[in-house]
Amino acid sequence: MKKEAVAGREKLREIGALFLWLFAIFALLSLITYHESDIGNIKYPPNDPVLNKGGRFGAGLAYFLYGRFGIVAFPFMLLVGYWLLKFL
Repeated sequence: MKKEAVAGREKLREIGALFLWLFAIFALLSLITYHESDIGNIKYPPNDPVLNKGGRFGAGLAYFLYGRFGIVAFPFMLLVGYWLLKFL
């Protein structure tokens, strides 16, 4: 394999890891600012405007993470962020 192809693949991995790291930070921010009244399925009427710092997408993401993982979502996102930072 050529050196240029290997270097290009490495750059692509680094960019992918950077985007995933930013997403992990966004998810952690959304979890921290989660408010149950942001989701209309939980409480009616929902907050307008949404109180979550991630907006409607962040509120939905936090709702999903809390619903699937519970409080373990916090250390999980910290672990993912740490692992991706080590990769970079």
